Amino acid sequence: MPDLPPRISLHNTRKNHTFWLEKGKEIHGIRLDRVEHVPAKAWIIHDGITAVIDLQKETIENRYVPWEVLYSVFISEDYEYQDRSEADRQRQLTELGMTPESALDHLERVEAFFDEAVTKLDLPIDEFEKWQDEQVTSFPKDSFGSMMIPSVSKVLEVQKSLQTNYNALELGFKLQAEESLKQPKDSGFVLRKNDGGFTLIPEEYIGHEKEYNYSSHFGTPPPKPN
Repeated sequence: MPDLPPRISLHNTRKNHTFWLEKGKEIHGIRLDRVEHVPAKAWIIHDGITAVIDLQKETIENRYVPWEVLYSVFISEDYEYQDRSEADRQRQLTELGMTPESALDHLERVEAFFDEAVTKLDLPIDEFEKWQDEQVTSFPKDSFGSMMIPSVSKVLEVQKSLQTNYNALELGFKLQAEESLKQPKDSGFVLRKNDGGFTLIPEEYIGHEKEYNYSSHFGTPPPKPN
């Protein structure tokens, strides 16, 4: 209903009893956590266990993942916690954000991060890292997600750096072969002459603290800044 909190109708087949469940309220020990219209799903919680209702198919998906399944996925045979007690293994997984009640939600948040990250791969690395840091803070400290996500920007930085270096080498050799050095148009690089050679600086790193490191030097490079 417009301007009203979402609510869903549940039917208890054992007692043939139907009731409305509204977000923020609990009935028969069941609490409505959230509702998404696309796809039409609702998350409900009962005794700490989350289940997802497909409102179109009228089916319920159990969100509880047994400890044994989590052990088989996250603790391999040679893992340091394999020989530890059940309590130690459960504590280790809990610290990663992996519990029977929360594992699927946690993994889906990590998956959602990667899905969105794919759409942002063309951002300048500084902007990507800023967005990434915002995502990391939304995960519990030292959790599975917070440990996996930071590596993305490192891989992206290396990939962009390699591509930039390749483009600079290709352009630099071409400029060396010409009789006079002229600023190349629409190349993405700024040409800066120096004693005994020249430097190609990516336009996005002009004035950046790592400008020297991201630049490609031909001939005698300029003195490295302090």
